[in-house]
Amino acid sequence: MDEAIACPGEAPCDAPYLPNLILYFRANVDVAADRTLHGEGTIQWTDVSACRTLMPDVSSCQVNGATSGSFSVTGKADGDLVQMTLHLDQAPGLSVTMVTQSPSGQVSIPLDATYAEEIARLLEEARIFGTPIAGKAKVPASASTADFEGSCTLGDMRTLHGYGGLFFVSPDMPMPEEWQPEA
Repeated sequence: MDEAIACPGEAPCDAPYLPNLILYFRANVDVAADRTLHGEGTIQWTDVSACRTLMPDVSSCQVNGATSGSFSVTGKADGDLVQMTLHLDQAPGLSVTMVTQSPSGQVSIPLDATYAEEIARLLEEARIFGTPIAGKAKVPASASTADFEGSCTLGDMRTLHGYGGLFFVSPDMPMPEEWQPEA
C-alpha cells in the first residue's frame, strides 16, 4: 500500500502520512469430506515506513504500534479447482500520533481512527473480502489466483492505494517477520 497527501487549494497545510505499508494475509484452509472449505487466517503488518509530515519543520509523527487482523475462509473444492470467499473478522490497525506546534505549545493528535477508517475503506474498495475467488490449488503456486487493487480517499487530501495477489503456498512455509515499531 502507499499513502499520499495533498493540500486542498493553494494554502499550505500539514498532515502526517505513511508512504509505504505492507500487509501479509495467511490462512490455513481445511477441506471437509463434503469438499467444503473452512479456514481461519491472520493479517499482519510486515513493513511500515517511517511516518512523515508535510511540514516537518513544525510537526512530526510516529507509529506507536500495530495490531494484526483476522479473517475466515469459506468455499468449495472440486478436484484441484477451488472457489472460496474471504470474510473479514477484524481489520488490522495502526496507532499513529502527530505532534505539532501551536501558539500555546505542542499538541498531540492521535490518528488511530483515521487509519482504521482508511484501511477498512481500502480493503472494501479492493474487494478482497466478500468476493468469490476461483482458481487452481497447486503447491507451489506459479501464478496468482486472484489480484486485488483499490484506493480510497478520505476528505480531500488523504489517498491510500493498495494492490496484491493471492497465492497457494505450502503450509510449512514460514510466516514473514511481523513488523514492530522501533523503540
